[in-house]
Amino acid sequence: MAKETRTVNAFMNCGGDIDQIPKYCITVGMKEMFMAKKVIMCQPRDWNAGALRKILHGEPTPNVPCSLFQAHPDATLYAAAVALLPTKPEIRIYNK
Repeated sequence: MAKETRTVNAFMNCGGDIDQIPKYCITVGMKEMFMAKKVIMCQPRDWNAGALRKILHGEPTPNVPCSLFQAHPDATLYAAAVALLPTKPEIRIYNK
């Protein structure tokens, strides 16, 4: 992987320790993932909440590829707790 990619992943996932990020990786397509006997996905960030709600509660659609795993016989998604909260409109008031 490019050093820039490793740096971003280290910052986001490993407290900035780039040595914890592999130097090489492989790309796996949806077909290969869906053919796996067991699938484990992780989206622990609260800023993923909107996408997580679509994955967990929306209709399976190619527009939200992870939602297709609702039909997988052994798929687990570790997600931020905020994704499980009901949606509610938020009113923001800004000082003028």
